[in-house]
Amino acid sequence: MPNLAKQVGTAPTCRWEGRLARIVAIHALFPNGKAANPDYLYTSGKENRFNLAGTPCLYMSLEESTAVAEFRRQFRGLAIGTHPPECHFFAEVRLHRVLNVRDPSTLAHLSVTGSELRADWGYGLPSSVSQRVGEAAAACGVEAILYESVAAAESGVEGTNIVVFRQNVQPASYLRILGPGGTPIAQWP
Repeated sequence: MPNLAKQVGTAPTCRWEGRLARIVAIHALFPNGKAANPDYLYTSGKENRFNLAGTPCLYMSLEESTAVAEFRRQFRGLAIGTHPPECHFFAEVRLHRVLNVRDPSTLAHLSVTGSELRADWGYGLPSSVSQRVGEAAAACGVEAILYESVAAAESGVEGTNIVVFRQNVQPASYLRILGPGGTPIAQWP
């Protein structure tokens, strides 16, 4: 495995803007138990595909169908109606330093493969290639990573996710949660 910090630090990045979707269990919006103050930008700090525990980041999907696949994957095998109530919400983003690991030339630059990035993570496994790429990206100031959705692929469709690193969102960039009528109700930075 190459020195990912060096590889990620010199990898090409792009600007990306658009709308995103996310679905979470409603209780996840109230991390402090205060029902009157939902936190759509809450970052649990739990490990995920592109981060180790303690890295504040937010995962969203470029397509609403991908957000549905991501949410449902968590409850695979459970009877209908046994998962918690859910909340669908949307954001608009403008990001200036995005690592696109869907791009074959970026993968070649990083000396990693798509299958390595889609490999299982967590459950007591050593840190995955995708987690090491994500941690290097966060350390290098990359604002976000665009990547293929494993959950969408398992559902038989193509889909893309994005992970946004909170501490790296620069003042010229933003992630805005959209409320009724498209009015921003929460924002980074």
